[in-house]
Amino acid sequence: MKLSSLLTAAALTLWVSAGQAQDANLSNSELYDEVRETTVAPLFNALKDGDLVGIKAHLHADYYEQYRVLFEQNTEYGQFLRDYYADSEYELVGVRQEQSISIAEVKVYWPNGREVAMDLQVSGNGAQRKVMRGASGG
Repeated sequence: MKLSSLLTAAALTLWVSAGQAQDANLSNSELYDEVRETTVAPLFNALKDGDLVGIKAHLHADYYEQYRVLFEQNTEYGQFLRDYYADSEYELVGVRQEQSISIAEVKVYWPNGREVAMDLQVSGNGAQRKVMRGASGG
């Protein structure tokens, strides 16, 4: 597999990741707003900026460990992310609670018409929310 294909797959996998929400008392609207403000918006901005430190801040430690070598040894990864997400836009379609996990349903759109849907599993509460894993559907 070409390096660019591997980097693209890693970028999508990272973007698609997130875990548990302990605060079952939040309404769906409150949960949506909190996940958007504490996790999805800052993570997407960090991806667009190629800000590896910012991305790491929003990933659960176990999830980050899976990509540590990519983050710490690939000196071109930040630029790759800036190029990959240039001119893209995201939409937080919805957030649902599944037991102790919040699932953020996200779509990313590019000007060429490409669209990727993903579910991010988000763990934690408030500003401590972290992406644990994700899966893309396109």
